[in-house]
Amino acid sequence: MNAHTPAWDKFLKSNFFSDPFNAWHDGEDVHVLKALNDEERAKAEAIFIKGLPDPRLIVGLEELRSQKALPHLHRLLKHADVEVSKNAAHAIFVISGSEEGLEPAMQTLIKTLLNHRLFWSTRMQAAIGLGMFRNQAASDALVKGLDDTDKLVRHHVAESLCKLYGLRVDVSLIYHGNPDAIAALKALVAAGAIKTSS
Repeated sequence: MNAHTPAWDKFLKSNFFSDPFNAWHDGEDVHVLKALNDEERAKAEAIFIKGLPDPRLIVGLEELRSQKALPHLHRLLKHADVEVSKNAAHAIFVISGSEEGLEPAMQTLIKTLLNHRLFWSTRMQAAIGLGMFRNQAASDALVKGLDDTDKLVRHHVAESLCKLYGLRVDVSLIYHGNPDAIAALKALVAAGAIKTSS
């Protein structure tokens, strides 16, 4: 690279590399990747692959639609950190367009969501991740997750179920633990069908 462009400088200052809390709170700065030229995108891809298993960098590789990253991402499907395995599964799905080979990640997310001994944020990540799996096993786990004691876990469980079934409900009621709203969503899921695409 002959010279650093403003886009590259902005990329290096993005929350892919700063305090991880910023990416967790605000989302990764994927917009900075869109401004990179082809040479810069290739360099960013290499940096991201080298920095694995940082979950932020997995999101970056997904945004770049990195074919080179796929073998590395498949190795992360059974990673002990649920955010890593969740992000890897989602990235593989987006890059390849297929759920093939993602069963281990889904099973890990199911076990994580239903293990109430784990910290709430870990269960929340599992609830978010299960929203990409359009099958009955994921749906059944999410329905059980509606009874979670944590409000943020319930919120994201409801969001994932709405995504799977194409539903629109007031998830704030489920966030607050309204039993009628929870029962109503369970009934809608029981009577509905999982959408084959988003």
